Order: sequence, then C-alpha cells, then structure tokens
Amino acid sequence: MKLYKTTCQSEDGLQKFYKFTSSADGASRPRIRLKKVGMRNVKTEEVEVATDRTSLIAFLNALGGHESATP
Repeated sequence: MKLYKTTCQSEDGLQKFYKFTSSADGASRPRIRLKKVGMRNVKTEEVEVATDRTSLIAFLNALGGHESATP
C-alpha cells in the first residue's frame, strides 16, 4: 500500500511528528498546517507499506522503536 508520510520537528528539535495520508493531495494539508504553526523541517515522502501482519508491525516499530527492537 502506498502512503505519504509527512514529518516535522518541534522548534526545539527534540520531538519528531508523523502524519500519514493516502494521497499526495491529502499530504499538502497537514504540511501547510504544520508550517503555519512554526514546525521546521516539514517534508513529505512516499512510503510503501506491506499490509501483511508481520511487515506492518516491522514498519511501525521502525518508525520510533528502540534500535534493539528493529532488525
């Protein structure tokens, strides 16, 4: 499944946020909103997410899991 992941950082650089959408058009709305509230490094990338259980769990853990939890 193809998704669009928009990421940004808080102004202090300590927190990273993700927003997923199913279309490039849908990704523009959070990108604009995040820039308006002062988030920095706002960018969108296309990601391919496998929908079987094992692959989906691996994808989610790779987003923010501790390095020991990701192969």
